[in-house]
Amino acid sequence: MSFIQEQILKTIVFEINEVVKKSKKNQASKKNSSLKDFISENFCKNKDKKPNLSECEGYILNFPTPNSAPYQEVCNCVRFEQILLKQNAFHLLAEKLEPIWPLKKGMVGSKLIAWQNCSSTLEINQKVIAFMIKCLSSLFYLEKNSTIIKYPFAFLFENSFATLLFWSDVRKYYMKNIEQVYHENKKKQFDFFHNVLPKNKLIVLSLEDTFFRLRSGSNMELHAFEQFINDLILANNALVVFSKQHLISIKKSDFYNISNYSITFKKSLDENKISLQEAMEPSFNIAKDERFIEANKIGAFDRLIELLTLGQNKLDNIERIFSEWKTKSEN
Repeated sequence: MSFIQEQILKTIVFEINEVVKKSKKNQASKKNSSLKDFISENFCKNKDKKPNLSECEGYILNFPTPNSAPYQEVCNCVRFEQILLKQNAFHLLAEKLEPIWPLKKGMVGSKLIAWQNCSSTLEINQKVIAFMIKCLSSLFYLEKNSTIIKYPFAFLFENSFATLLFWSDVRKYYMKNIEQVYHENKKKQFDFFHNVLPKNKLIVLSLEDTFFRLRSGSNMELHAFEQFINDLILANNALVVFSKQHLISIKKSDFYNISNYSITFKKSLDENKISLQEAMEPSFNIAKDERFIEANKIGAFDRLIELLTLGQNKLDNIERIFSEWKTKSEN
């Protein structure tokens, strides 16, 4: 793991710790039922299949093949509830969450490390992203800090709807090596798509210090990114991009000698243009703008808007769930 990646993860820990501090007062009044409802609403496989189901029976029937006999499997909501009860988690959730946060080890000095270049129109989106990524990156900290108590968020770790990727890792599979023949380069991309890239999930991508020169004609990294976007579409994924988004900003436009460059997503709306820098941010305005929700699926940037819109929908859902959970906890 590179220094930048480590700093980003540390900053996420710091950011979510701020959220924890602000909600500490509410956590003290949490009732057991609120956490149970949270698990039932978000991790119940039966409710995923039957949205109108009032109460889960605690198990699901799986059919290995259409003609075979089903086998019974315990539903996630019951399994997670049993784990939490066994660990006395309802007590620990309110009393032990903040003290065992990795921030207590002095891992982060400033929250500006990763967020200073974010300018999302809705600050809450950044908080939600931090909350989501923290759940994904906590396993890394648990491995590196064995003294940290394994707090009762196992059900979040097991939630497989999102995957964190760093572009510096992904581009190794997509960047062409001029010393290799064509089929060897393609084999790397093939291996990544079939063996590494998750399918039907939310992909949370950190671009770190990446610079893209738009449509320069010779930028292999931009071409690699476009290929990655195409694979995300094929894999039926959604996308959220966060952290150091050094793409094309107004201040740096002269440096790239493309001061008048912008991207148009619909031919009939040439007067309404949007920069890639704006598009890559988790912007509520962009994702909810009807002009871009059904963009023509022609180029990689059109697909990019489609992916970001799907990602924004995921964030909206997480935000709603988290907000409802906090409201129930306060009552």
